[in-house]
Amino acid sequence: MLMCLYAHVLRLGDAMKERKVLISERALIQRLNRALANEHIIVKKSRPRVRYNQLGAFYAIDWQSNFIVDMNIDIEALARKKGVIAEWEALQKAKP
Repeated sequence: MLMCLYAHVLRLGDAMKERKVLISERALIQRLNRALANEHIIVKKSRPRVRYNQLGAFYAIDWQSNFIVDMNIDIEALARKKGVIAEWEALQKAKP
């Protein structure tokens, strides 16, 4: 009986490692913008029909010069690179 209980706890431990806390796009963009403020960069989301094909879903602007500095940004990858999202957190996929 004890061995069965131990095996059950091990399986629960593995399941907990795979679970991630979901973060909304808006919350992640806010975190990124706070982290990038020292570099004078803001991440923005493209509007569906206005320059979406050229800029991608997310793009970055230098707010001092008002120039686009990056296009087609993967915000989750950028957030992990900048350290604003932990390993147990994940971006919540947008509902269609």
